[in-house]
Amino acid sequence: MACSPERVMAVPGGIETAGFHRIEAFRMDRPRIGTFKGLPMRETDGAVEEGEGWLRCIHCGGRIAKAADQISVNGRFAHVFNNPSGYVYEIGCFAAAEGCVNAGAPTPAFTWFAGFSWCLALCGNCRGHMGWHFRSDKSGSFYGLILVNLTRDSRGG
Repeated sequence: MACSPERVMAVPGGIETAGFHRIEAFRMDRPRIGTFKGLPMRETDGAVEEGEGWLRCIHCGGRIAKAADQISVNGRFAHVFNNPSGYVYEIGCFAAAEGCVNAGAPTPAFTWFAGFSWCLALCGNCRGHMGWHFRSDKSGSFYGLILVNLTRDSRGG
């Protein structure tokens, strides 16, 4: 079952994904860039230190993206945005997120990146909300993943 943008914005305190579970948006008491969930960050642009291995879903441990797939969008890896309901998200940009499944029809409504449409990006294992897939006919596509929902691979691959 896909979530419409209206449904995403209508769920107070979190996002309900495909009838599975509710996940809270960024909370101010969670660690910020530089210390979240053991992901070492560069001070210059907030990028995850490059290296082998996967970034995993904080909820189930499923593989989400490779650190080597991080990219800069609009001059930065990390961005902080709020949605129309006022929830704040800190996202990192990735060229690929092999462990994500996209949900819902792409929409340009309330996009954070001009010229891009978006849909939800869910963990392929537990269906937890990992972020968004952004797509543009002119500029290609990328994933904006919620950084506090990722953890460094501690399983050796």
